[in-house]
Amino acid sequence: MNLRMAEKDGGGVQALQTGAEILRCFAHAPRSLTLSAVSSATGMAPGKVHRYLRGFIAAGLIVQEPATRRYDLGPLSYSLGIAALQRHDLVRDASSRLGELCAVTGESASLLIWGDRGPVVIRSEESRQYVAVILRVGGTVRLTTSSAGYLFAAFLPPVQTAAAIAVELEGRPTVDGRRVTKRGFSVILSEVRRRGLAEIRNGPAPDTVALSAPLFEADGRIVAVVSVVGRVGSMAHEPGGHVERELRAFVSRLSQSGNSPTK
Repeated sequence: MNLRMAEKDGGGVQALQTGAEILRCFAHAPRSLTLSAVSSATGMAPGKVHRYLRGFIAAGLIVQEPATRRYDLGPLSYSLGIAALQRHDLVRDASSRLGELCAVTGESASLLIWGDRGPVVIRSEESRQYVAVILRVGGTVRLTTSSAGYLFAAFLPPVQTAAAIAVELEGRPTVDGRRVTKRGFSVILSEVRRRGLAEIRNGPAPDTVALSAPLFEADGRIVAVVSVVGRVGSMAHEPGGHVERELRAFVSRLSQSGNSPTK
């Protein structure tokens, strides 16, 4: 933010507060925004919003999509959000011990948190087995076609996920050859909440099975998801099997809430 902008808005502190209000719009939006949408949401004149957005683009906090001219969160915003969550004690502990889960299950394991574009991978440990898909650090997964996505959709407040789920369902997603419908997805989430775990076959890639468990904060908020991914036929994914037992034990040791899936 330059001094000229700060002076126009009555001082640096006020300019920062104004800028924070604009950034907050993007934090709460499920997708990119137009200039008019930001102006309407903040009650600020389009010209004023545009000045701030130009400064944010220069700083890397905001990007503008060339084709649509819409605005979205930039790489610096993404990095700040990830860094803040990684400093969370529970997330940091899970990340440092993820290799233990990989070792005892013999399968690849990943840690995901909720980012500005949905579930994002912040740590992965690969097993010695070949798996067609590995969740790469920095990559995102869908809410409607991944076991980690199921958990965030099941336990986050609907206001954070409803718009993204609606967009995904419009694309007619499929899992294991079957289309995911709104009604069917609701049934899936009910089962996920009942079981405390999420499982998916042939979701991210053919011949794979993924099993995921949530990590809860002391107040019951979901803060991360731990996923184990293996090949169908080689991963002991049956209910109550070796992988499930080890995954439940892992999150039970880490979770700071009675909501951890330890049953």
